[in-house]
Amino acid sequence: MTGRVTDSTGATVPNTTVVVVQKGTNFTFTARTNEKGIYRAPSLQPGAYRVTFETQGFKKIIRDDIELRTGDTLAVDAVMQVGQFTEQIEVKGGAQLLETETSATGSVLSGDTLYEMPLYQRYVNSTLNRVPGMTSGSYAYRGSLGAYHLAGQRNGAIEIFEDGVNGNDQKGGAETIKPIQNSVAEVTVITTVPPDEYGHSAGGIISMV
Repeated sequence: MTGRVTDSTGATVPNTTVVVVQKGTNFTFTARTNEKGIYRAPSLQPGAYRVTFETQGFKKIIRDDIELRTGDTLAVDAVMQVGQFTEQIEVKGGAQLLETETSATGSVLSGDTLYEMPLYQRYVNSTLNRVPGMTSGSYAYRGSLGAYHLAGQRNGAIEIFEDGVNGNDQKGGAETIKPIQNSVAEVTVITTVPPDEYGHSAGGIISMV
C-alpha cells in the first residue's frame, strides 16, 4: 500500500503518521510520510484494511473498507483538513479498484472459487485456464507449466510464487512446486509488464498466498 498526503491547497504534508490495520487480524503497520508526502506500507497480507492519517494541526482522517488483494500495490491518498488534532474525518468509500501504481495487468481468483472448481488433479497452475490471453500447446492440466503461454510469451518465462517465495525448478524447465489447493487464500496471475520485483519472468506470474 502506498499513497500521498496533501492539504487542501495541494501542498504535501510530511511527517504524517499513517497507521494501517488489517481488520480481520488487527495486524498493525505504521509508516510516516517523507518530505514529498509519500508513504509506503510493504508486504501486507490480502484482506480488509483501515488506514488512519494523523499529524499536528490537522484533523485525523480514517479511511475504512479498503480491500487489498494478492499482488496489489494499492494507492490510498489523503487530503488533510486544518483543525484540531482530536477531530476526525471518517471516509467510508473504499479505494479505487484500478491499480495505478504499476504497469501490470492480470486477474485475481479467490481460494474459495478455486477450491469449488472441478479442476483435474487440483493444481493451482490450472488458474491459468481462467485468464484472458492464455493459450495452450497441448494437455494443459498437468502440474507443469510446459503447455501454457501468456500473451504470446514462452512458457519457460512463467514464474510461480507462494507467499513471495519462488517455486520454479531452479535447474530449468517448466516444473514447479505443487501447492496444496485447499490452503490457498488468493491467486493473482500477471499477464503483461510484470513489476521489477519479479525479475526475469516476462512470460507471466502466478502469485499466491
